[in-house]
Amino acid sequence: MANQDQIMDGDLTLANTDDLQTALDSTAKLASVNTFTTNQNTSGDFKANNVVVQNTTPTSNTHVTSELYVDTALNGKQNGLTYTTDLVLNSMVVKPGVSKENYIPAMFGELKATTLTIEDPFTGETLNVKIHLHKNKTFCRNKYNY
Repeated sequence: MANQDQIMDGDLTLANTDDLQTALDSTAKLASVNTFTTNQNTSGDFKANNVVVQNTTPTSNTHVTSELYVDTALNGKQNGLTYTTDLVLNSMVVKPGVSKENYIPAMFGELKATTLTIEDPFTGETLNVKIHLHKNKTFCRNKYNY
C-alpha cells in the first residue's frame, strides 16, 4: 500500500474511540476557556491575559497570588520614610556591609554602631562619639585618679 500525500475528507475512520472524548476533554483548548481540575505544568514562559486565582494565600514561593493579597500585605507595612516622618525602632545595629554577617544583636531600646557620629544641626559640627568618650575617659582618669 503506497503512502498518500494528503488525507482528504472522508478518507479517515477511527476505531476503538471509547476513551477519545475523555482524552480530548482533558486537553487544554487554545481558543476557549479552560478549567483545570489538577495541577498544570508548563515549560518555558506562561502568558495569560486574565487568570482567576481561587486560593490567593500562597504557601510556597512558586505559587501565584492575587493583587488584593499583595496590596493587603503591603498596607500593613510602614509608609515610605521622608525627612519629615518619624522612625520608631525597638533596637538597631549599624555595621559596615563587609561585617554585617557577624554582629551581636542590640537589646531593646539599644543602638549599636561601629562608628557613631553626631552632627549639630545648627553649626554642622560633627562629633565622633567613640573618640569623644575616649578623651573624656582619659580626662576623668587623670582628674579623679581611677
